[in-house]
Amino acid sequence: MRKFNTCKRIIFLCLISFCSTSFLGAFTIYSGDGGPIIASAAQNCFDVEVTDDFILDSANGLESVCVDIDHPDINSFGILVSNPRNIASFVYQTMAFGNQMLNTCFSDNSTTPISADVSPYTGEYTPFSELNIVNDGGSSLGIWQVCVFFATPEPVDGILQSFDLNFNFDQPMMECSAPTNIIVDNISGTLARLSWDAASNVESYDLRYRTLGGDWLRRTVAAGEISLFINGLTPNTTYEYEVKAFCATEDSAWSATASFSTTEEICGITENLTAVVNEDLLATISWDEQPDASRYRLRYKRDGVGGSWTTVLLTENSIITEALLSDASYKVKVKSRCSYGWTVWSTTMIFETPPAVQQNRAVVQNDKIAIYPNPASHFINLDLNSAQLTRLTIYSAQGIKVAEYQDILPNRIELYNWQNGLYYLRAERKDNSFQTQSFYIIQ
Repeated sequence: MRKFNTCKRIIFLCLISFCSTSFLGAFTIYSGDGGPIIASAAQNCFDVEVTDDFILDSANGLESVCVDIDHPDINSFGILVSNPRNIASFVYQTMAFGNQMLNTCFSDNSTTPISADVSPYTGEYTPFSELNIVNDGGSSLGIWQVCVFFATPEPVDGILQSFDLNFNFDQPMMECSAPTNIIVDNISGTLARLSWDAASNVESYDLRYRTLGGDWLRRTVAAGEISLFINGLTPNTTYEYEVKAFCATEDSAWSATASFSTTEEICGITENLTAVVNEDLLATISWDEQPDASRYRLRYKRDGVGGSWTTVLLTENSIITEALLSDASYKVKVKSRCSYGWTVWSTTMIFETPPAVQQNRAVVQNDKIAIYPNPASHFINLDLNSAQLTRLTIYSAQGIKVAEYQDILPNRIELYNWQNGLYYLRAERKDNSFQTQSFYIIQ
């Protein structure tokens, strides 16, 4: 493909009217090399890629098609041209005789039928159908085709030496307009959503934002997107942002500037941890709720001894632990998940469990209940390991009694209507001793 910028119509007028000085329009010419015209093929098509992007209409589009063809019988075939959307015009169809077309052009501006001339038909002629059909209001960008098809029962081979598509640029090319309706919403202390109306003819967007008087930070946004969440902003700070469009041939100007201020961040380090241990040695641990926190991470363990932390992920600001050891010290800490990420751990709180009041209230250390599968989805199986159990009670992580079974104890519990989360199963024996096991439901 060869592309030329020229004033072909001025040159043509010069040849026939001794260089008239009137300017009728600038042309861009896209040329193809052509190739063999095979008689056995239904049609022979030749491509040329147009890389200029402009609106095709009657004033600004394909002006003419020119061909150089060697063929024994030019009355045996037709020629059509089609745009990237396969809208086609039949520019020639079996209307001339001879064996050659030499710089033979077809244009709606001509009033001369090709049948009024003789081979090699050098000049500009009226097309068989209106050429302006291909100027359909769409973009010129893409693959265009010139096709030769045979209209006689016994065709023979020939050759398309070359062809030209001549485009008129009398009207402006497609503009690359700056995005409009610049909006900021979903503002928090560290987050904001920036959005705008889609611009036409866009390949991507360039977005920039900054604190007032600061350096610009930039993001690239795909053409199909018209918003972007910006995270990691500073609370209680004023920002401004702009966006521009990247088009096929140029960039737009920057949009109008939008200003916004982040809120004062209220999600922070967890404070005011408390722990209350009941007679069953279950500890209820709670802390101040963080209004913007999506979840919390809590960990606890024996104080002053080795071993790993027990870590739990929660959406509420309290939890009931498993049964702890009596007369022991425990330490616990919590952190919050805010819009900007996890906070640091809270100050570690240490609490004490009470001593065992009486032997028959001691926590059973042996014959532990087996719960499986754990985590569970739709049911749990219980291996009770003892004939001395009299009651099973299940609590949620918030200490709410969810289910209770007495005397006749199940070996399987269905969980279809239960909520996801952490649960505690308390098993009591005939001698009033008990044990507690935890399990998770994930459906």
